[in-house]
Order: sequence, then structure tokens, then C-alpha cells
Amino acid sequence: MSLQSKIFLLLAEVLICVQVAVYVGVNRAHDQYSKSILGKDLGVAVERFQEFLSSNEDPLRHNDYLRDLQSQMGLNLLVFEADTGKLVWGRWPTTSSNTRDDLYSLVLEKSDDRRRHLVKANDQVWMAETLVFQLPSNDRFKVLFFQETKGVLQSIQSVDWLLKLIFLLGLSLAATVTYFVVRRVIKPLQSLSQLALRVAGGEYGVKIASDGKDEIGQLSNSLARMKESLVQSLNDNQRVTDDLAERNAKMAVMNEQLERKLQETKILLQISQAMSMRLQGQSVIEIALSQLKEYFNADMVALFGYQYMSVECEIKNHVGRVFPVDGDNGDRQNLKVVMNLVNPLLTRVQQMKQPVVFSDFLTPETGGMITKDDLLTTALFPLKKNSKVIGALGLFSMNNDYKLTQEDIQFISTVASNITVLLENEYLHEETTRDNLTQLNNRAYFQEQLAEGIAAGPTQEFPVSLILFDIDHFKSFNDNHGHLVGDAILKQIGYILKRILRKNEDVLCRVGGEEFGVVLNGVPLHRVAEIAERLRKSVDSHQFLYNGREFHVTISIGYACLPNHATTVDELIEAADQAMYTSKNRGRNRVTPFITQNLRPAA
Repeated sequence: MSLQSKIFLLLAEVLICVQVAVYVGVNRAHDQYSKSILGKDLGVAVERFQEFLSSNEDPLRHNDYLRDLQSQMGLNLLVFEADTGKLVWGRWPTTSSNTRDDLYSLVLEKSDDRRRHLVKANDQVWMAETLVFQLPSNDRFKVLFFQETKGVLQSIQSVDWLLKLIFLLGLSLAATVTYFVVRRVIKPLQSLSQLALRVAGGEYGVKIASDGKDEIGQLSNSLARMKESLVQSLNDNQRVTDDLAERNAKMAVMNEQLERKLQETKILLQISQAMSMRLQGQSVIEIALSQLKEYFNADMVALFGYQYMSVECEIKNHVGRVFPVDGDNGDRQNLKVVMNLVNPLLTRVQQMKQPVVFSDFLTPETGGMITKDDLLTTALFPLKKNSKVIGALGLFSMNNDYKLTQEDIQFISTVASNITVLLENEYLHEETTRDNLTQLNNRAYFQEQLAEGIAAGPTQEFPVSLILFDIDHFKSFNDNHGHLVGDAILKQIGYILKRILRKNEDVLCRVGGEEFGVVLNGVPLHRVAEIAERLRKSVDSHQFLYNGREFHVTISIGYACLPNHATTVDELIEAADQAMYTSKNRGRNRVTPFITQNLRPAA
């Protein structure tokens, strides 16, 4: 666009802005002037009324003063109760009902300020002003001053029409200039812009021509030369682009393969590191399962192991969920459904000793919280030791398009082989650290974990705490009900501990006989007390069952922590032991912290 065209456009905009500014400014001045003229006498009357009020006079008792004020100023004056709007002095003049309603609405306004209003109704125009005043008796009134101003308003309105006429003439001039600029400048530019967009969109056959000698014609010629140069450059670049695309495709395949190998190496490295770690197999297995789940975008990855002297499998570990259910109960039901579906297929894996990949529809009869249209894709990989299948690694997905390549199957089989070694190490470790009856850690593991916790340097902010408890009157319980019942009670105590305490964080142990211990790392002392009390209540309220019979047992608990109550393992055990026997001396079925050395009972 030339400088001349820009000036034309700017002129049109300036004219419109000036017209709007002049109209708005003059109109506001006109309004202020109108109110000043129409309300001059009204303002004088209100000021006189206020002066009368300042002399502590009651205007309602001076009817002559109010009538004189009306006649001298040539206006109407009415007094109303401020709260109810009831007329208490004066009479309405002869007006239309609409005018009277509009004036009365000013009385009912909930405003105590002095306010001025212009009321127009039918052919009548009134200037009104309201004022609220209060007498020494605390009675509040609102006075309404008003006068008809029709003649003055008509003269002011004529000025208003003149202003509007000037504004319309200015707009017409601006529109004329704008039309000229649009016709001579904007339309050619729009046409040229559309041609440029077509060229940018790939229409290189479009013809760009102009007979003009002005700036627009020069711009058209320049665009035509640019189009020809662009077509030539595109032809040259296309050959280069095709060559680069072919190379990029090859590089993408290589990068994808490299990324896959790196991810697979990372997973195998995690498992390899676990083989040299003591007591860390379970946590590293969970990491491996999580990486497999993410890598293959599966809904759940589970590890199955065959129970001792049984052909049935149990879920030893899992990551993710197959079915969209909420809460722990739903998750347990979810795993139960998985086991019902997978157990027959695990038998097939055990027999074939080869990976099995299949899809099948699940219906509500399976017991799962799913619909009949859900499709579960499952891949099971055997865990083999000495040509014997000891478990399986499973991948589950609700995605119908879930597919595993032969390379995927080979990689997961390698992972399964490494996990087999971890499971064997875990089994051997459990054999030496597990209590066969309760499946909790034994006393040797208990001592080892206490020693490691103390060796880490516990502090006030990160203490090592020990909870000891045993079952009240357990010897008498065994004598009365038999050792089989006693063993069942001990097993259920282990179940309660596992349900309440933190998995893989708190150390749960059967110290010996009916005595149990819990090692808590980094738990504040007040939280240790809460956990101990929760254990006591859980045992006290639990229904212990054996062969259809119900039994009730209680426990006595003592706890201590390091460094508050001890400096060595033996001192910590002794402090917690003394606190436990204090609970027994005080009546049993209670929790006692270690405070002072308490003597054990003689018997």
C-alpha cells in the first residue's frame, strides 16, 4: 500500500474518531448544562430548606413556611415518612397517573443522600430532588421537591438535535472517504492477497498480471517473479527432499531398533543387579514388572508361582489392574477373577513348557466387574528351572489390538529366565528367614534387621522403634483348647500384622512361641503408640475361628525406640520387653511405652 493510500485510511479513521469524541464531549456538557438550568431554582429551594432544618425547627409544625417556600420558588413540595412512604404534608398537583407513579418511586428509593432526578412521563417533564431529614424525636422523613420544566427542556432538546445532525454529517464524510479508499486500494490488494494465498497453497499455475504502474502494479509484478523463482527452487529441492526422506526412514527404523534394545537392556540390567543383592529380590522384581508393563503398554503384569506340593498357582506379585474397579476389596476381587481365568491355562503352560498367547471374551459369569464385550488378551511365559516349570510370568491387556511380535516373545522369555533365578534366591532366603507357621520373619531375621537399622545411625527425627507383644494366657489357652487351635491363632495373628503394617517397610517377626515383634524405621514416637494401639484393638475385636468355633484372645504390648530409650540392640529389646511385662502387670490387654525399668512379675 502506498503512502497516499495509508493517509486516506488514516484520515477516515481520524474523522470518525473526532466525530465520536466531539459528540460524546458536547453531549456530556449538554447534559450537565441541562441539569444546571433545570435544577437551579430547585437547588435554591433545597438549600433554604436545609438552612431551616439547621435552626432545629420542625418544618411539619410550620405549614406557613412550607407554603411560602412553594409559592416563592414556583415548585411543589411534599413530605413523606422515610420508612413507609406515607404522605404527611402537602398535596399532589394535577398530573397524569404515570407521572405521579414515577415521582413517588423516588420517595421509595432506599437512599438517604440528596439526589436529583429528571422524570419524563407522557408529555410532562419534571425536575425532582429528594432529601431525607430526621427530627429530634428520631422520626425520619423524606421531602420531595419538583417542578415542571417542559419549556426549558424543549429548547435544550433542539440543541441536542443539532448535535446529532452534525455527528451524522461527519459520519457521512468519513464513510465517503473510506469508500473511495476501499474501492481504489483495498480491493486490488485483496485480489492480490488471494492470488498470493493460492500460490502459497501450491497453485503454481495461477496467472498474476497487472497493467497498473502504481505501487500495486509493481507489487503484482514482483509476486509473479517470486512465483517463477519458487517453482524452480521447489523442483530442485524436491529431489533433495526425496533423498532425505529415504535416508530418514532408514534412520527411523534404526533408531526404533536401538531404542528398543536400550529399553530391553535396562530391564535386564535391573534384574541382573538383583541377583547380587541380598534381601532385595522382591523390590527389584516389582521394578522389572513395572518396566515390562510400561514397555508393552499392558494393563497388568503378574508373577505366578506354584504352591508347595500343589498344582495350583497363586499370584506372588503384580503391577497394575486389568479391570476398572475402585478400592482394595475391588482389587482383591479383580485378582480373584484373574486367577479363575488363568489357572486352567497355567496348567497348559506347565505341560507345554512354552509361552502361550491368547484372547477370549469375558462374561459376567466369570465373577469380574466387566461387561460381556470386554476382551482380555493374555500372554503367559513359563518360569523353568531344570526343565521344570515353577511358575509363570503373565501380561494382560484389555486392548483388542494388543499384539506381541516374535522378538517380544523372545525378550520376555529372557526376562522370565532371569526372574526365575531371583525367585529361587528369594525362596532360599525365605527358607532361612521365615517362620513356617505364621509365614512371618523369624528371630534371626529380626535380630539382623535391628542391627542394620541401628548401624544406619538413627536420630530423633528418624528413630528405630521396636514393638513387642505376646498373647495373654496363651499357655493356658493351649492346655484348654489344644495346640492345633493355638497354631491357628498364631497364623491369624500373622494375618492381622500383615493387614495393618506397611508392606516392604515394617519388619514383622515371630520372636518365639507366642511372642511377636515389629521393627519400625523412621516412625515418630507418637505414631508408634498409635500403631501399637491399633494392633491391640484389631486383635481384641478379631473373631478367631477354628473348625466352626469362635475364640477371643488379647495381647499385651510394650514399645521403645532408639535413641530415646537405648543405644544398642540388646538394650532396645530389653526396654521393649520391660514395657511389655509392665502391660501384663497392669492387667494385660493394654499398650505401655518404656519409661523406667520395671521388674518382671515373680510368676
